[in-house]
Amino acid sequence: MPVRIPRGFLGKHKLWGSDTDTAHWLALTKTGIFNLPMFLRSLFAYRYWAACVFLAWFFRWRQVLFGRRYTLWVPRPSVATHMIAGDEAPGVDWRKEFDPKLAQMQPVAKLAAD
Repeated sequence: MPVRIPRGFLGKHKLWGSDTDTAHWLALTKTGIFNLPMFLRSLFAYRYWAACVFLAWFFRWRQVLFGRRYTLWVPRPSVATHMIAGDEAPGVDWRKEFDPKLAQMQPVAKLAAD
């Protein structure tokens, strides 16, 4: 059963399909999942978080209520990152990692406009 979330609720964020990986991790780690004041504040301050908490409860309520709590382990330094400015994984100077690789790349020929 798909969840209908009002347009604009998530701001620039979109949910692909009906669930997010953040909702999965919230259900498994139970981080902030029972914190109602934090959820209510995030409705205005960070709607994506509020939507993920909602989706965790909606799709994974059995895990949230009855499942065991898991610990999320994160490698340091990171082994991967998002390719969006501001969302890079911490602990790595990504500019230092990318600049030598970019310098080795050949420029791509511009395509003529049709």
